[in-house]
Amino acid sequence: MQHNIYFIGEVTEKWLKKLMKIRLSPEVNDELNIIICSSGGNSDIALGIIDIIDFLKRDSVVRTIGTGCVHSAAADILAYGTKGERTCTKNVSIMMHEQSTFLDFAQSSRHLDYLTFEKGRQQKFIEGLAQILRQPIETLKRDVKNELWLNAEDALKYNIVDKIL
Repeated sequence: MQHNIYFIGEVTEKWLKKLMKIRLSPEVNDELNIIICSSGGNSDIALGIIDIIDFLKRDSVVRTIGTGCVHSAAADILAYGTKGERTCTKNVSIMMHEQSTFLDFAQSSRHLDYLTFEKGRQQKFIEGLAQILRQPIETLKRDVKNELWLNAEDALKYNIVDKIL
Protein backbone atom coordinates (compact mmCIF):
# COMPACT_ATOMS: atom_id res chain seq x y z
CA MET A 1 0.00 0.00 0.00
CA GLN A 2 1.20 3.49 -0.82
CA HIS A 3 0.91 6.28 1.74
CA ASN A 4 1.47 10.03 1.30
CA ILE A 5 2.72 12.36 4.00
CA TYR A 6 3.08 16.11 3.50
CA PHE A 7 5.83 18.04 5.26
CA ILE A 8 4.84 21.65 4.62
CA GLY A 9 6.17 24.61 6.60
CA GLU A 10 8.65 24.55 9.46
CA VAL A 11 10.32 21.29 10.56
CA THR A 12 8.68 20.72 13.96
CA GLU A 13 7.52 17.99 16.31
CA LYS A 14 4.31 17.75 14.22
CA TRP A 15 6.36 16.32 11.34
CA LEU A 16 7.94 13.75 13.61
CA LYS A 17 4.55 12.78 15.07
CA LYS A 18 3.12 12.30 11.56
CA LEU A 19 5.97 10.01 10.58
CA MET A 20 5.86 8.07 13.86
CA LYS A 21 2.13 7.51 13.42
CA ILE A 22 2.73 6.14 9.94
CA ARG A 23 5.69 4.08 11.16
CA LEU A 24 3.43 2.37 13.69
CA SER A 25 0.69 1.74 11.13
CA PRO A 26 0.51 -1.87 9.90
CA GLU A 27 -0.76 -0.64 6.52
CA VAL A 28 2.52 1.00 5.56
CA ASN A 29 4.79 -1.75 4.35
CA ASP A 30 5.43 -1.00 0.69
CA GLU A 31 5.78 2.66 -0.22
CA LEU A 32 5.80 5.97 1.58
CA ASN A 33 5.82 9.27 -0.31
CA ILE A 34 7.10 12.26 1.66
CA ILE A 35 6.33 15.54 -0.10
CA ILE A 36 8.51 18.35 1.29
CA CYS A 37 8.14 22.13 0.99
CA SER A 38 9.89 23.87 3.87
CA SER A 39 12.35 26.60 4.69
CA GLY A 40 13.76 24.37 7.44
CA GLY A 41 13.46 24.23 11.18
CA ASN A 42 14.62 22.21 14.15
CA SER A 43 17.68 20.12 13.24
CA ASP A 44 17.19 17.80 16.24
CA ILE A 45 13.69 16.96 14.99
CA ALA A 46 15.09 16.48 11.47
CA LEU A 47 17.61 13.96 12.81
CA GLY A 48 14.76 12.07 14.48
CA ILE A 49 12.86 12.04 11.18
CA ILE A 50 15.98 10.80 9.37
CA ASP A 51 16.36 7.98 11.90
CA ILE A 52 12.77 6.87 11.27
CA ILE A 53 13.24 7.12 7.49
CA ASP A 54 16.35 4.92 7.77
CA PHE A 55 14.34 2.40 9.79
CA LEU A 56 11.46 2.42 7.28
CA LYS A 57 13.86 1.92 4.35
CA ARG A 58 14.64 -1.57 5.68
CA ASP A 59 11.20 -2.84 4.56
CA SER A 60 9.72 -0.08 2.42
CA VAL A 61 10.45 2.38 -0.34
CA VAL A 62 10.60 5.89 1.11
CA ARG A 63 10.17 8.30 -1.78
CA THR A 64 11.08 11.92 -1.02
CA ILE A 65 9.74 14.67 -3.26
CA GLY A 66 10.99 18.24 -2.91
CA THR A 67 8.99 21.15 -4.25
CA GLY A 68 9.06 24.92 -3.79
CA CYS A 69 11.70 25.60 -1.17
CA VAL A 70 13.53 22.75 0.53
CA HIS A 71 16.00 24.47 2.80
CA SER A 72 18.15 23.62 5.79
CA ALA A 73 16.85 20.64 7.81
CA ALA A 74 14.25 19.90 5.10
CA ALA A 75 17.04 19.40 2.52
CA ASP A 76 18.68 16.83 4.78
CA ILE A 77 15.39 14.92 5.00
CA LEU A 78 15.02 15.03 1.20
CA ALA A 79 18.48 13.51 0.74
CA TYR A 80 17.73 10.56 3.04
CA GLY A 81 14.97 9.02 0.93
CA THR A 82 15.47 5.64 -0.74
CA LYS A 83 18.26 5.78 -3.32
CA GLY A 84 16.70 6.08 -6.79
CA GLU A 85 13.47 7.49 -5.30
CA ARG A 86 14.59 10.98 -4.25
CA THR A 87 12.99 13.52 -6.58
CA CYS A 88 12.27 17.21 -6.93
CA THR A 89 10.26 19.50 -9.14
CA LYS A 90 12.00 21.53 -11.82
CA ASN A 91 11.65 24.87 -10.02
CA VAL A 92 12.75 23.74 -6.56
CA SER A 93 15.18 25.76 -4.45
CA ILE A 94 17.41 23.64 -2.19
CA MET A 95 19.73 25.02 0.47
CA MET A 96 22.01 23.11 2.83
CA HIS A 97 24.19 24.42 5.66
CA GLU A 98 25.72 23.33 8.97
CA GLN A 99 23.25 22.27 11.63
CA SER A 100 22.04 25.33 13.50
CA THR A 101 22.25 23.75 16.96
CA PHE A 102 25.99 23.39 16.43
CA LEU A 103 26.30 27.02 15.40
CA ASP A 104 24.05 28.35 18.17
CA PHE A 105 26.10 26.86 20.98
CA ALA A 106 29.51 27.33 19.39
CA GLN A 107 29.68 30.91 20.68
CA SER A 108 28.96 30.18 24.36
CA SER A 109 31.78 29.08 26.66
CA ARG A 110 29.18 27.95 29.25
CA HIS A 111 28.19 25.06 27.03
CA LEU A 112 31.54 23.35 26.49
CA ASP A 113 30.19 19.86 27.20
CA TYR A 114 27.33 20.40 24.81
CA LEU A 115 29.68 21.90 22.25
CA THR A 116 31.87 18.79 22.39
CA PHE A 117 28.77 16.61 22.02
CA GLU A 118 27.48 18.66 19.08
CA LYS A 119 30.85 18.64 17.29
CA GLY A 120 30.84 14.84 17.43
CA ARG A 121 27.24 14.63 16.28
CA GLN A 122 27.87 17.12 13.47
CA GLN A 123 30.87 15.07 12.30
CA LYS A 124 28.86 11.83 12.35
CA PHE A 125 25.98 13.46 10.47
CA ILE A 126 28.32 14.93 7.82
CA GLU A 127 29.97 11.54 7.35
CA GLY A 128 26.59 9.86 6.82
CA LEU A 129 25.35 12.57 4.49
CA ALA A 130 28.61 12.50 2.50
CA GLN A 131 28.17 8.76 2.01
CA ILE A 132 24.58 9.17 0.80
CA LEU A 133 25.50 12.03 -1.54
CA ARG A 134 28.69 10.27 -2.71
CA GLN A 135 30.65 13.42 -1.89
CA PRO A 136 34.04 13.56 -0.15
CA ILE A 137 33.58 14.57 3.50
CA GLU A 138 35.85 17.60 3.15
CA THR A 139 33.95 18.77 0.06
CA LEU A 140 30.63 18.57 1.88
CA LYS A 141 32.04 20.30 4.97
CA ARG A 142 33.36 23.12 2.82
CA ASP A 143 30.15 23.44 0.81
CA VAL A 144 27.82 23.62 3.84
CA LYS A 145 30.12 25.82 5.94
CA ASN A 146 27.96 28.80 5.04
CA GLU A 147 25.10 27.94 2.67
CA LEU A 148 24.95 25.76 -0.41
CA TRP A 149 22.18 26.93 -2.78
CA LEU A 150 21.07 24.55 -5.54
CA ASN A 151 18.46 24.49 -8.28
CA ALA A 152 16.99 21.17 -9.49
CA GLU A 153 19.79 20.44 -11.97
CA ASP A 154 22.51 21.24 -9.41
CA ALA A 155 20.77 19.06 -6.80
CA LEU A 156 20.79 16.19 -9.30
CA LYS A 157 24.52 16.66 -9.96
CA TYR A 158 25.23 16.87 -6.20
CA ASN A 159 23.27 13.61 -5.66
CA ILE A 160 20.69 15.13 -3.31
CA VAL A 161 18.01 13.88 -5.71
CA ASP A 162 17.99 11.12 -8.30
CA LYS A 163 15.44 12.58 -10.73
CA ILE A 164 13.71 15.81 -11.63
CA LEU A 165 9.94 15.52 -12.13
